[in-house]
Amino acid sequence: MDHSAPDAYAFEIECDNKRLFYCGDFRAHGRKAILFSKLLENPPHNIDIMLMEGTMMERENTDFPDESSVEGKMVEVLKGTTDTVFLVCSSQNIDRIVGAYRATIRSGRIFVVDIYTAWILAKIAGEPKNNTPQIDWPLIKVLVDGNAAAKHYSVVKSNPEYFDGFVNTLYKSGNFISLKEIAQTPSRYFIKNPRILDLKDMLGANSISVIYSMWAGYLDETRINNYAYLQKTPNINFVYAHTSGHAVINDLKRIVKAINSKKLVPIHTEHGKKYDDLFHGVLHLNDGDSIQI
Repeated sequence: MDHSAPDAYAFEIECDNKRLFYCGDFRAHGRKAILFSKLLENPPHNIDIMLMEGTMMERENTDFPDESSVEGKMVEVLKGTTDTVFLVCSSQNIDRIVGAYRATIRSGRIFVVDIYTAWILAKIAGEPKNNTPQIDWPLIKVLVDGNAAAKHYSVVKSNPEYFDGFVNTLYKSGNFISLKEIAQTPSRYFIKNPRILDLKDMLGANSISVIYSMWAGYLDETRINNYAYLQKTPNINFVYAHTSGHAVINDLKRIVKAINSKKLVPIHTEHGKKYDDLFHGVLHLNDGDSIQI
């Protein structure tokens, strides 16, 4: 399925001539949107029950309707400032990492990632039919020194069996970059690293720009892990640019029409009751409930 993280799947489960379809996490506006189109063109038939997510039931992607629009905003920011620009996004949002790398190329900068992101990219590289950026590509480097890298490095170094030579990949000539190199011309870089304020101080930067590319809910100050401080820190140009990894209502309607299941069960949503206003045959279940098909 088209989703912001890799390996999102739908499942058709058949038993005793009954069929259940679980849609998985999905959307129709990502870099793999063709997967959603193919599903609509050739949907499973005679489905008795479909389990369908509804994360976006009360939200829309009005400002950034797809990944291309997010990438375009990144390019605008990268070209429009001489600041060092930082990226806040999930390392497992591969579509977003691809967009950031493409934006780096379009703006003439170098994309710098943390060790954890480099590891995720290395794992994805082993999967077939993908063209995910790697740290041995032009215009991408991994930051391997300073407090911003120390914790990640210690985990990799102390678990050699698990990481299977990844340290050698990190320190292969051309793959890594140091804080000293970045500090020489910080305006050349687009940096994805969670230690933003630490790096700002280490680089001696008077001002920086931050592209925040995650769910806006993480900016809520009541959350344990929030990014609201970035909006309040002086000399930070804070820019929001994000599109969801989940389907908007119009695309939920499209998949419901294509599958045409006898019953529809809301999952992965905080607004299950809204399904009744949009669809027929809605069956509401609570955790632990059992039903007979």
